Amino acid sequence: MDIKLFKNKKNISEPRMHINPDKYWHIIFSMALLVVILGLVFGYYLFNKVNAEFSVLETETGVKTEMIKQERLKATLKYFAEKEARSMEILNNPALVVDPSH
Repeated sequence: MDIKLFKNKKNISEPRMHINPDKYWHIIFSMALLVVILGLVFGYYLFNKVNAEFSVLETETGVKTEMIKQERLKATLKYFAEKEARSMEILNNPALVVDPSH
């Protein structure tokens, strides 16, 4: 006498579709490599462009021209000196009004 308690269940559902990564890794890798190479070329181009703008230029007569005017540089230094003086004044002089939270 043969008693079978557990019957084999048949899988009647359809097989699910999955994306096979083996097919597309080459395309993804090539696109990433292309983006990196384009980024390097673009960065090199921008570096050369900016580097050429900030170099000291010589005219045909041999006279060097300056990219930054001294008046503008002196005005900037004066601004930061005044800012430093105000900061030191604030740090050295305590506030006259007592903080109500303390």
